[in-house]
Amino acid sequence: DIKRAYYKKARLLHPDKHPNEINKYQAKFQELQKAYETLSDPSKRKLYDKFGEQGLKGGGGGGMGDIFDMFDVFGGGGHRRGGGGGGRRAPKKAPIIRKFLDVTLEDFYHGTKKEIEYERMQCCRECDGKGGKKVVTCSTCHGTGRQTVIQRMGYMTMQSQRDCSTCDA
Repeated sequence: DIKRAYYKKARLLHPDKHPNEINKYQAKFQELQKAYETLSDPSKRKLYDKFGEQGLKGGGGGGMGDIFDMFDVFGGGGHRRGGGGGGRRAPKKAPIIRKFLDVTLEDFYHGTKKEIEYERMQCCRECDGKGGKKVVTCSTCHGTGRQTVIQRMGYMTMQSQRDCSTCDA
């Protein structure tokens, strides 16, 4: 999965495909290669999981990084566990609609048009899908229901997530 995403993105970002902006794409391509190298090597990936980019540079236990930020290089931001905050996220995609339709070979040949019916959900025009006119978003978790807690212990930093204590998730 990672390999497929890497090759797909590498084709787009390769400097040879962009001769007018070679310096810009060379930097992006090198960043992509570094991310792929880290993700494909289990020992480097484990080091990154524990210590973030500082661990890869040889610094050891700097700040706690988020492995899913690395997937931003591959486009789409990756999936976060528990809905934590920060980072770019891909917009939610609608589920795939599948309808079976009986079509004869003659219909294909003549290009017959057929109508199908399906139901789809739409956002309420009054509340824009928020559930009411005056919906207040929690100021602590920003509506995610999860709260990120950072604890510093000497030179180490521990980051964890829990249910939001303000809105009781």
